[in-house]
Amino acid sequence: METISFKLDDAKEIFERLSCFYNIDEVNEWKNKVKDDLNQLFLKWDVTQYQLNKNSYMGIVLDCKCKTKDIYIKIVPPMIKRFFSETGTLKKLPKDVICEIYEIDENANAIIMEKIIPGDLARFSENKKMYTDLFENLANNKIIVDEEINEKFKNFSEVVDYDYNILQSTNFDLDIPAFLYKLFKEKYSELCMNNDLYLLHGDIYLNNAVLSNENIKIVDPLGFIAPFVIELTPICAYEMFNNDGNRKNVDIFNEFYDFFSQYVDYETYKNAMLCQLIKVYIPSIYEANDNGKRANKWLNIINDLYRDYFIENYQSKNIDIILAGGVGSRFGADIPKQYLDLNGQPVINYAITAAKEAKSIDEIVIVMDEQYLNYIGISDDKHIHIVHNGDNRIQSVKKALEYIKNSFPECENIIITQAVNPMITSDIIDDYIAKLDQYDVVTTAQECVGELFNIEDYQKIDRNNYYFCQSPEAFKFNQLYKNIDVNSQYSELIYHYNNKPQIYYYLAFKNNIKITTDSDLEYCKYLLKKK
Repeated sequence: METISFKLDDAKEIFERLSCFYNIDEVNEWKNKVKDDLNQLFLKWDVTQYQLNKNSYMGIVLDCKCKTKDIYIKIVPPMIKRFFSETGTLKKLPKDVICEIYEIDENANAIIMEKIIPGDLARFSENKKMYTDLFENLANNKIIVDEEINEKFKNFSEVVDYDYNILQSTNFDLDIPAFLYKLFKEKYSELCMNNDLYLLHGDIYLNNAVLSNENIKIVDPLGFIAPFVIELTPICAYEMFNNDGNRKNVDIFNEFYDFFSQYVDYETYKNAMLCQLIKVYIPSIYEANDNGKRANKWLNIINDLYRDYFIENYQSKNIDIILAGGVGSRFGADIPKQYLDLNGQPVINYAITAAKEAKSIDEIVIVMDEQYLNYIGISDDKHIHIVHNGDNRIQSVKKALEYIKNSFPECENIIITQAVNPMITSDIIDDYIAKLDQYDVVTTAQECVGELFNIEDYQKIDRNNYYFCQSPEAFKFNQLYKNIDVNSQYSELIYHYNNKPQIYYYLAFKNNIKITTDSDLEYCKYLLKKK
């Protein structure tokens, strides 16, 4: 058979994926030359047939049939090679690597690997036997760190240092990454203090580990020095990252701990997993070209498993969600009523000012249609965040909660106010937040002062058993996030809880007027002038 040429269109999905992770200009530049690089390799190795691994995310991986023997070719783009060379991870692992590194030119490396029996990319739950064999062999064939290895390879911690130093040179917000980086250094130091160090194989779970009849062979020459427990973490991390939402991350974590419990105790594995998750989270912030989706997904996993670390070790936050997505159809104005003038400023500004002046509030999330941003002057305030509204109240609240979970995992309490309730004050907000120390929910209520009766049978109803419920409402963030149901028929969020929460009915907010009609607006003008 004749030597073939590489078809660039075959790798279209790979280039699209790399464009999400790395600088798009660098990816396009590499795309323009990679065909020539691969054809050069095809000639050298007499490749007659190839099959592309479409799951690869670090470069192009080809299963090649050659005239003399079959091989794998893995070729990496310059930005990945740069990371390998600068972190010291592009090395040959002693005895356990069957490969050679072929430098095409100064900008590109190809890794030529002997074809054995490839490991499987399939999910852990479907391939436990394979992973049992894999980790038994890894545990029985640890590579002890000697002087030569120590000189050639970076410590796991140094790789994280490298990524964090790059992040510091960018314009990304460092608040949460700085906290997690500090936490990483603390937990990883404890791991190293209590465990021996070995040369680990790197990412052995993404078609890099191969099984032979005699032993495990690692065909990807990435390695770093770390306690052996770190070797047990990437498989769990990627299983959670690929979770489709049908399982809780904590259940996946516990399943893996049960699998690895013969090698490590629970606390050690939990701390090692935290270190692994921070390691992948930090570079995902600046690498990706996806508006933070990958970074947020890693952060969500960290938040799910280690929320107690945020609350205990990181100053918790209280956040005011201001709902401003309504269109005000009943009011009949040209613009939504929350942007109408009320004594010289838009109605919504009263809710914003109250939140800004509240001593208990750290951040403000306004849920609104961005086309009305010019009505409110908030562009210079880094503590005010805009989230596009949903189709109804529950959807708007849900979108705000998702934003908070991604951006402020240290959030402990929230208060939900409305842009059309201009009588709200900073003191009232502070009072609601304070009461969450003793209650799960604080909701505004008014006593029924008139007679109540059932219009069907005219039976009198005991008004002492009923309250009129209104906004604002305050909640413990994590409880509401777990219970909110966007399909519920109830707009009052306390009805979403599976188990009845401890509720404080706040009766002291008397002039809590919601602007619905023109007369409400006029009455608020009168009351505010009297203040």
